[in-house]
Amino acid sequence: MLPLAHLTITRESAEAERPFRLGAAAYGPRAEKLARDLVAHIDVWGSDRLAVPRMAITSAGYASTADHAIGKPGSRITLTR
Repeated sequence: MLPLAHLTITRESAEAERPFRLGAAAYGPRAEKLARDLVAHIDVWGSDRLAVPRMAITSAGYASTADHAIGKPGSRITLTR
């Protein structure tokens, strides 16, 4: 079983500036670490609101120099901004 994580959104207040909070939920083995990693990505993107995140999916053997890469058995997901 592979771990799975997804973004969560929670209404914080009625403030127009920041009505929602982004978070993460994860399931499976190493779920806690996966959720922490996803929250770290959210924090980085949140500190630079004008950044445009990009996701690339390549074969597992593709060498990547990106800081944010998720290795899977058959592929590698790379996140850049």
